[in-house]
Amino acid sequence: MKNIAIFYDCENVAAKYVPIIMDYLKGIGKIVSQKAYADFQELNTYPEWKKMHLKYGPIDFTQTDHKQNKNVADMRICAESMAYFYDEKHRGDTVVLVTSDRDFSWASNEMTRAGFSVIGIGTKLQSSGSLTNSFSDFKYLEDLERRVNESILAKVNENPKNEGYITRVDDSYIFIENDDGEVYFADKNRNAETEDGLFPMPEDFRIGVRVRFTIQKPFLEHKREPREQRGVATDLILLNSVKDIEVRKPEIRKSPELNAEDYEFTKKRFGTVIRVKNDYGWIRTATADGGKEEYTFDLKDVRDSEGIFCKVFKGDKVRFVAASAYNNYTKDKGKAESVVLEMRGTLEGETSDSRSNFVGEKRNGEIKKILGDSGAVIDSDGFDYFFYFKDGKTASGAPLSLSNISDFAKVEFRVTKPFNRFGRSYYERNGNADCVLLIG
Repeated sequence: MKNIAIFYDCENVAAKYVPIIMDYLKGIGKIVSQKAYADFQELNTYPEWKKMHLKYGPIDFTQTDHKQNKNVADMRICAESMAYFYDEKHRGDTVVLVTSDRDFSWASNEMTRAGFSVIGIGTKLQSSGSLTNSFSDFKYLEDLERRVNESILAKVNENPKNEGYITRVDDSYIFIENDDGEVYFADKNRNAETEDGLFPMPEDFRIGVRVRFTIQKPFLEHKREPREQRGVATDLILLNSVKDIEVRKPEIRKSPELNAEDYEFTKKRFGTVIRVKNDYGWIRTATADGGKEEYTFDLKDVRDSEGIFCKVFKGDKVRFVAASAYNNYTKDKGKAESVVLEMRGTLEGETSDSRSNFVGEKRNGEIKKILGDSGAVIDSDGFDYFFYFKDGKTASGAPLSLSNISDFAKVEFRVTKPFNRFGRSYYERNGNADCVLLIG
């Protein structure tokens, strides 16, 4: 069996692909070395790669600095992969370059022409012909992922029946974990019965009950998010077997290859959303010594306690993982990931059953979306308001139209219906506006 050395260009390939790369390479040989290169501090991707290190490592990380040269990571990979290639004790090994950057064409071509096995792995969209042709073999990540999915589906089709224990119960759904640690969720109000063939009562669905089920959608371990990983179960049969289950949150397994300081960023933190604008938000959190730290986060990555996407607003309480640290000296904000809404906050003049009391008030904001003869505007608090073009005009007095308004345009408007932060749907939350004036 061949030895395999992997060199990851982490600036061009995401960490989420590591599981499918491992699945492919384990059929070729034994992985003896993994090295990853990037300016992790600038890209804020180290936490994701660290997870891969803990599960599929060890992976040796090399921090490169873009301030010196933006191609420094590429040069280090080329130099170290060639050094590995020319080392006599590694003759006969297979070198794998995980990248979509054509800058590696020269190095891979030199090793291939010398008669050695050099495999390239990258994405279809970014990998040019000059790159793919320079390798002994080149695999597209999309094809590898499809191969893994088909393999999993084939196994499930051979034996779709499974069993596990209920680990969580919601109003409409239950979560089941089988003996292999795979998680499935199922609608408890459909296709469910007891072992005696009776229709189950709500109290029959409780944590620890053994369930036999049919896999409708397989568990996908290589997916990045838990909600993407978990499968779907149907045809539930509640068995007459119950065991005590301690519901616990997963812990991060420490590795001797990493310093204890690396784990400081992975601790859960709590804070308050202080600002929301466009696709980003800001969180402020208190420190043990009475100070304050601020972190930015991507709004599309926010989930509620059930793992479902949700929207957050100024004043909401959240928990998060600090992916990069807040700098006490320069006051540079840290980066927050895995943001979870803990509790809706309230602002002055707002009650839990209603709203932000801005009716009749003139407010400033910017256009968030154009919808034919209407649009949506967002204010500085992150509140959305719907309006019609007929209720607005430009600074020169011309009526609003698709020809004179665009996304992110600055506007002034009057609130006619308040924004309801506690609404469950988009339509329940959104406010209404008129007297829209285009100001920039």
